Amino acid sequence: MKKKAIVLTIVFLFCSKAQASTDDLVFSEIMYDAVGADSGHEWVEIFNGGDQDLVASSTWRFFDGSNHSLNLYHGSSTILVNDYFVVADNAENFLLDYPDFSGNLFDSVMSLPNSSSTLGLSFDSGQNYPLEFFYDSVLGGESGYSLQLNTSTNVWQASQILGGSPGEENIFVEEEAHPEEEIFDWSQIIVSEFIPNPVGSDDEEWIELYNRGVEDINLEGFSLQDNSVRKFTLDLDTNIDLLLPSNGYKILYKNITGISLNNSSGDSVKLYDPDDNILETISYTNALEGRSYARQDNVFFWTKNPTPGSDNDIVVNQAPTAQIVVENGDFIVGETISFSAKNSSDPEGDELDFKWDFGDGDTSSKETIKHKFDNVGAYTIILRIEDSEGLENRSELSINITRKIEEIEQINSTEQIIEIVPIDFGEDDLIISEFIPNPVGSDDNEWIEIYNASAKDIDLRAWRLDDQDGGSKPYLFSSSTIVSADDFLVVQRSVSKITLNNSTDSVRLITPAEELWQEVVYEKIPEGKSYAWDLSNSEWLVSDPMPEQKNILVLEKMEEIILSTAEVKDFAKKDKVLTQGVVITPADDKTKSFYIAGWQAGETDFENILEIYSYHKNFPELKIGQVVMVVGEISKTGYLPRVKISSREDISINDVLVDLVEPEITEVENIDEDFLGGYLRIRGVVVKKSGKNIYLGSDIEEDYILRAYSNFSTKELEIKKGLEVIIKGILTETDSGFKILPQNLADLWVSQQVLAEKIHSSQSLEELEINTSTNFVDNNDNKNQVKQTLLFLLVGSIVIVVMMVVKRVTKKSSR
Repeated sequence: MKKKAIVLTIVFLFCSKAQASTDDLVFSEIMYDAVGADSGHEWVEIFNGGDQDLVASSTWRFFDGSNHSLNLYHGSSTILVNDYFVVADNAENFLLDYPDFSGNLFDSVMSLPNSSSTLGLSFDSGQNYPLEFFYDSVLGGESGYSLQLNTSTNVWQASQILGGSPGEENIFVEEEAHPEEEIFDWSQIIVSEFIPNPVGSDDEEWIELYNRGVEDINLEGFSLQDNSVRKFTLDLDTNIDLLLPSNGYKILYKNITGISLNNSSGDSVKLYDPDDNILETISYTNALEGRSYARQDNVFFWTKNPTPGSDNDIVVNQAPTAQIVVENGDFIVGETISFSAKNSSDPEGDELDFKWDFGDGDTSSKETIKHKFDNVGAYTIILRIEDSEGLENRSELSINITRKIEEIEQINSTEQIIEIVPIDFGEDDLIISEFIPNPVGSDDNEWIEIYNASAKDIDLRAWRLDDQDGGSKPYLFSSSTIVSADDFLVVQRSVSKITLNNSTDSVRLITPAEELWQEVVYEKIPEGKSYAWDLSNSEWLVSDPMPEQKNILVLEKMEEIILSTAEVKDFAKKDKVLTQGVVITPADDKTKSFYIAGWQAGETDFENILEIYSYHKNFPELKIGQVVMVVGEISKTGYLPRVKISSREDISINDVLVDLVEPEITEVENIDEDFLGGYLRIRGVVVKKSGKNIYLGSDIEEDYILRAYSNFSTKELEIKKGLEVIIKGILTETDSGFKILPQNLADLWVSQQVLAEKIHSSQSLEELEINTSTNFVDNNDNKNQVKQTLLFLLVGSIVIVVMMVVKRVTKKSSR
């Protein structure tokens, strides 16, 4: 059984002169937690420190809560002056445990609790206990180590050897005092630059360390590691100079470290100090050939100009330029046109990926492509190019595909001989009522339906059906075509030759006078569905096809579920979600993310925060406190999920503007993993300030618990070690511990200096007067206000006294 150390309180009870010879017996050692099982292996040692020998008789009893007789098992019953005897729970086991024991050994019965108990030794069959002691677990003596009396200090402590030293003098070796080791700030050594994918052989990989401190530092004991289990430690066997001067660099090549960084699957570079504490981890995803990953203002960039052994030179990749060239061909329907991207370029000469979109549903990834359009109309050709680092550029070309002159002349000549039938009905009497642009199977099954809603027949002679302007050739009703009253006419594609696009198009009905009678525009009708006019509700809806029937539409309405920010955490990557929250951080064209807190039933939930992400920084104008609805795809899960949007239209702004209440203050020593992803105000003492990093602890002399990184200057706050501060932001976690990211200067409050005293929860920062313009507590202002108040009271008291004196004098005069 495990237990804590034991404090023994020895009480000597002097009985009578007949027992005076036993007064100098003392308990000198106890084994109550033997290696393995305690039962049968417990024992106590007693020392005769008097000036005469003692003889153990049959009236001696050992007490552990009950009286137990002592039976001589080994040695003599005479206890010599300055000698020991041992009382064991099982003498036979004792000699097996201590085969070299040659002293006096008595067999008895004992059960020594691991918590506390009173033990004693009686010389009159248990009537009195001249020797008695009480122990309680506080110090030493566990897991096979006995508890011994240090006679030089009269202090009980754990034995220095396993098993103790029964029957022998307790010996304690004092530890030699060592001079205080010199303390170094290992965090001054950082990873400055490394190249995972050099041009040519990967044997040319290297990692660069930099000493940003003011003192030279010996690198002996520092370690480097990638994501594998291999770790490289700098020591004298590496045969390199381990002294890194202030503001100096040290290049460690792959042939020295043996570390092989991944190129495509991503990896990390981890730096450890000589105490094997991790200083930092720099991770990357795709390593580009010939590019190094270099630090600038504590942020890493891929640079085209590696600088081993000198200051980093950040040369950032530039976007390519797309250009469309039409090499040959006329813009005639059905004719081949050659498009080329050969004049597109990249400033760094990277290989480019090409993506063509011809506006008719066809695409291509070739640099040069031949293409023909099946329908007349206006088209926008889009060329997108992308370099090896993912930067894009696009170019557009608008063209108009027409028919051959011979076809146009033939249409005109046909129209001239058709007799025009006068229109004697209203706009609502003749309508396009339904069509199917994307039937299941062949597109030859497309059709357009016309409905005669009037009470008389209508002749469509000389009318035309068409798709969008410039699309298919219009279909002309060249002969008498009667649509009976309250009846339908379905025109098949095989008759009209009109090809409706699956993506975006329109269906038009044109009068004999070439006036537009009706146009229906549609976008992306699902396969097998028609676009139908609901006669009862007067609206266009997607429906199951019902040709030559009145559209009786049963709408399937799906209520969209608005998820809370907490519920979003239960979804997986790639899931589509609709959520609602209140904006808590700014969103502009300089950042790819902003954050929202939960908002339901008028309450703000600061414990469940979501990151809203747009690669193109395409956000609407937002204000802190606005309630928004966001639809997007989950791209990161965990305690701080990320929802990726496609465009600003994915964010709907509510009319509600919440007056945000500050989150409650949390003491830095109380934060744990349950707070991760929450929007907090955390109070602590500055234990270290390094660059843009502020390290907080509960006491100035303790290790830091939280690191705050400010991507802005905090000089005007004059933050220094010993100050009590409150920092507001979202709590995250890195390999080195908890981290919080304040957004701006208003998220930091600085109070009076703590001077190494621990922050007490009873002393709230709100009790201090805070200057809202600088967040400083101005004690001088408080003192001036007190002085002014006291002066005012003093002057007021004098005026009152003077008035009373004048009044009394006036009364006496009147008498």
